[in-house]
Amino acid sequence: MKPKFFLIAILLTLPGAVVNANEKVIELPPSVFSNNRAVEISRVTLSDTATVLDIAAFYRPGWWIKIVSDSYLLADGKKYMIRSGQGIDLDSLFWMPASGEASFKLVFEPLPVNTSAFDFIESDCENCFKIYGVDLKNKRLEPNAIPEEYTRDYPLEDDIEIKLERGDAVVSGMLWGYRPEFGDVKLVYGNPITCEEDEVPVNVDADGSFRASIAVCSPTNLYLRLGSASFPVKTAPGKTSKLLVNLPEYTRKYSHLLKAEEPYGREVYYAGYLAKLNTDLQHEALRDLSTEDLFAVAADMDVNELKTFLMEQYEQLLATSASAGIGAFAQKIFNIRQAFLLTNILMNADSFILSAYAQKYKVPYTEAAQKMKHSPRAGNYDDFYRLLPYDDPTILLVPDIPLYIQSLGYARGELNDPMAIMRYLAKNDDVSADDKALIGDYIAAYEKGEKFEKTDSLDSMFKKYPSLLNEYLRENMGLPYLKKVWNTEDAFLFDLIRSQQ
Repeated sequence: MKPKFFLIAILLTLPGAVVNANEKVIELPPSVFSNNRAVEISRVTLSDTATVLDIAAFYRPGWWIKIVSDSYLLADGKKYMIRSGQGIDLDSLFWMPASGEASFKLVFEPLPVNTSAFDFIESDCENCFKIYGVDLKNKRLEPNAIPEEYTRDYPLEDDIEIKLERGDAVVSGMLWGYRPEFGDVKLVYGNPITCEEDEVPVNVDADGSFRASIAVCSPTNLYLRLGSASFPVKTAPGKTSKLLVNLPEYTRKYSHLLKAEEPYGREVYYAGYLAKLNTDLQHEALRDLSTEDLFAVAADMDVNELKTFLMEQYEQLLATSASAGIGAFAQKIFNIRQAFLLTNILMNADSFILSAYAQKYKVPYTEAAQKMKHSPRAGNYDDFYRLLPYDDPTILLVPDIPLYIQSLGYARGELNDPMAIMRYLAKNDDVSADDKALIGDYIAAYEKGEKFEKTDSLDSMFKKYPSLLNEYLRENMGLPYLKKVWNTEDAFLFDLIRSQQ
C-alpha cells in the first residue's frame, strides 16, 4: 500500500492537480491584466458545488479594503455570482494588519470544470478590483511575437534640440492583450507652463493597435494611461514616437506572487522617434528614489539624518545609472529626475517624517508630532537645491516636471523658525497694537511649549492682513529665495516657475 500513498502525495503537489474526482486546484494562475496591486489570486479550486478563490491581499497597514456582495466571475459570457467570504465579511471593511499582508477566500457559484479562463469582477464600478484573463489551463501565458521594428537597435539621439515650441506630438503602437472592458486609454501631457494635465482619448482597435496626437509645447514626456497604469514615452512637436505595451508582463512584474517568475519579455518596447532614449530610460537597473521604501527608516530620523540618508541613496542611484550601459543623454535625464525627487522630500522633511512616524507606530498625527525627533536644520541643509539644473531646458523631458516646478514655488529657507511669518507681522507698522500683542502671546506660548488658547482670535487676525501675508511670501518664498540659493537673477527654471504663478 505504501507506493499507492506515495503516488497520491506526489499528485497532490502538482499544479492543477485533481484533489478528488470532483475537484480541481490551480495554483498561482497567471492573468492578462489587473487593474490593482492590492488583491491577487493565489489559488483557484473548481468543484461541482463551488469555485473558491484564495485571495492574497497586499495593502497599507491599518488601511482597509472591501469585497462587495455583487462580485462575480465572468467566463464565456456568463456570470457566476459570489456566495460568501471565508475570513472576510462581504460589504464590510477589512482592515489590513501590521504586516500589510492578509489572505481570505471568496466562494462563487461553480464554474464548469473545463473552464479555460475567467475574469474576476468585484462589481462593475470603475475603481472596483478587477483581474482579467485568469488562465486555468496554462502555467504561463503564451507571449506574442514582437514586431521587428520594436526589437532592432536604434542609434543614440545626440542632436535633440530642446526648446519651447508648440505643435502636435503623435504616439502610436500596440497594447498587447487589451480588451475594451479593461477601461479607457488616454494620452496624458503635463504642461510645464500651466501645470495643467491635458489628456486626449485613445481609440484602440480590435488588434490592440492605436494612434493618437496631443498638443505639446516642447520635447516632453507623455504617459499612455490605462486606469492606474501609466507607460512613459518621450516625444516632441511634429514627431511620432511608438510603443508596444506588454500588459501580461506589466501584470506579472508588479505582482507580489508572480514577480519572481520568468518575464514575458519587456514591459514596454519602443520604436520611432527617440526609441533609443525611451528604451534606455526603461533599463531594468534604473529605480527611482522611492518614498514608500523610505517610510520605515525615516520615522526614527530627524531632518538632518534624513538628508544624510537620502544623499547616500541619491549618490548610489547616480552610480547605478553610470554603470547601466545607457546613453549619456538618458543618464542625464534620469539623474535630473532623482535630484527633483530628492528636493521634493527634503523641502518637506518635517511632514515626511511626521507621516512616516504616524504610519510606522500607528498613532494619530498629533501624537506623532510630539514624539518624532525634532532638530534644527544644519547650516548647509538647503544646499540640495544646488543639485537642480536650473538653467537647462533638458528638464522639460523629466517625467512629472510640472509638479516639481510647482513645488519649487514654495521653496523657502526659514524652516528653522516656524514663527518667522509671525515675527514679520509683529514688526510691521500696518499691524494694530492689539494684534501685535496677540502675536507676541502666541510666540511666547510656542517658545515655552505651552498650549495657545486663542486660536480663533489668531485666525481672525490673519484674515485682516492678506496683503501683508502675500508680501511676505513674495519676498521670502519661491523665486526670491531660489535666486539667493543659485546666485542668479535669470534662469530657465525661473521662467517656468513664473509661468505657473
